[in-house]
Amino acid sequence: MREAKISGTVHTHHLHGLPDEAIPRYVTEQKIDILVMGTVARTGIYSFVMGNTAENILQKLPCSLLALKPNGFMSPVRLY
Repeated sequence: MREAKISGTVHTHHLHGLPDEAIPRYVTEQKIDILVMGTVARTGIYSFVMGNTAENILQKLPCSLLALKPNGFMSPVRLY
């Protein structure tokens, strides 16, 4: 958070269970407006846009999702 120069109140939670189930459940329970998630994605055509976990939970979320790729991320999909 410091490296990204993000200030303000930050809450970190360590959830237990399958991400596809635990994250949407927690977001719903806590009435979260936006979920910010890191995503790397190593396989498949969807990895060009979003990671597998983010893709799997997207339709289950009652809020907006901001999915961020790490600096230097190179997509496995090549443009010709």
